[in-house]
Amino acid sequence: MLKQIGFEQTDIKGVYCSKDCLLSNIQLISLNDLSDSPYNLWIKLFSSKINQRLSVLKRILAFDLKKFNSGLVSILVKILKFWNMIGEISMQRIQKDILYESDGISDELAAWFLSMFKPEDRLRGLQPEDRLRGLQPEDVFKQFKPEDRLRGLQPEDRLNGLDLKIIEDYLKTKREEMI
Repeated sequence: MLKQIGFEQTDIKGVYCSKDCLLSNIQLISLNDLSDSPYNLWIKLFSSKINQRLSVLKRILAFDLKKFNSGLVSILVKILKFWNMIGEISMQRIQKDILYESDGISDELAAWFLSMFKPEDRLRGLQPEDRLRGLQPEDVFKQFKPEDRLRGLQPEDRLNGLDLKIIEDYLKTKREEMI
């Protein structure tokens, strides 16, 4: 497409210019084609190729982010929240592909980085089983009223595991209340 409109590669990878008199003062930058030099990493977070964005993010996170200016870290977090919000790159994918892979960043840095996000941002897009991973069933059940915990169960499933004496005493009490 660039050749069709008269743009040619300059001596700088990813930068194009035209010899056409109407376009000669315009330079085009193809973020997908820029070199992977450290000074290009931040701008390449906006490239159109998702895998390239993830690769760039991984390289940025390999630096010691704690030494970065807090404003720069804030911008990075906002970019990732935007990706997550529009559904292009989920926090689940960032966590899985970058933060938790074997040759990824340290666990300490991953935890620090994730602390920059609200829990709902970190959990958005995760499957229920991934959200609950590591929690004990009793910790999950504490969050619900008893009637909500039992909703959807068949009567025999509700009673299964109860002592027969408890069931009989309950029925006796209910019968007496009806009289």
